[in-house]
Amino acid sequence: MKYDEKIKLIKSLNEKAFRGNVLIPLINAMGFSDARDNHGVYERGKDIIFRSLTPWGDVEVYAAVVTMNDITGNANNDNYSRRALDQIKMALSQPYTDIYTGRTSKIDRCWFVSAGNIKGASMESISGELDSLYLDRIVTFFDIDRVIQLIDKYYPQYWFRQVELAYGYNSRVYDISTNALDAPYNKAENELSNMGSLHEAVYKIKKLVYSLMIEMEFELLEKLEEILKSNNPLEICAIWEGLDSDRARSGPECFVFGYKEISKLDKYIEYLYGDIVEYEEKYTVARKSKKVT
Repeated sequence: MKYDEKIKLIKSLNEKAFRGNVLIPLINAMGFSDARDNHGVYERGKDIIFRSLTPWGDVEVYAAVVTMNDITGNANNDNYSRRALDQIKMALSQPYTDIYTGRTSKIDRCWFVSAGNIKGASMESISGELDSLYLDRIVTFFDIDRVIQLIDKYYPQYWFRQVELAYGYNSRVYDISTNALDAPYNKAENELSNMGSLHEAVYKIKKLVYSLMIEMEFELLEKLEEILKSNNPLEICAIWEGLDSDRARSGPECFVFGYKEISKLDKYIEYLYGDIVEYEEKYTVARKSKKVT
């Protein structure tokens, strides 16, 4: 996709789609965790909240302030620069309640993300005031050019397919298009022998599993849903391996529907496992999940 087409695609989104379809899967693909949309009445400037583990084992909490607008003007005036600065200061100063622990705490670092352009004079004006408050070192700015660079590096599949949702056994909804894989399988690797990348292999397997779930109604549906839920390639192989014995016990009637999908899945799982072995050797990955034979 050409650069101007990427610009046009991003600018065609509303802010909710920009947060949910672009930024949250991008943040996850960059190696952060627990990214969630926090936009709403009680956001206090924090449109997205996510986490990072420091090298010494501490958890840092990030907030992203998100806008679709160009940032122009001087931070001393009532314009987008002033509003941007106010949102950043609110995000850093106002506490939030952690949904996982129930504790109230403050944000450690802040990103300001614009789907537009940030003018140089406006940037200097905002940075000057942040510097006077000793906040400049914990705030990072991203304009549309930088966002596109990050998508190209960490989440390139975004350009080639839209969000695809799969509906699980108990009415749960899964975004199967993002493919933000769990560490240590999250490196951008596109030269594996069988299917090119672990991201693409997992995407194709999830698509087939969802097609299989629609066609087949039997006791294995809940286990198939575990594949939609997982972003760990080795775990996906292990789940499918476990289903082999269940399918054998269920008898030939299991193959009346979904035979085509099952045949493809068997082949893709074999390919995926071969790529996992190659990936692990290349990056010296020590396995922590169940070994698949």
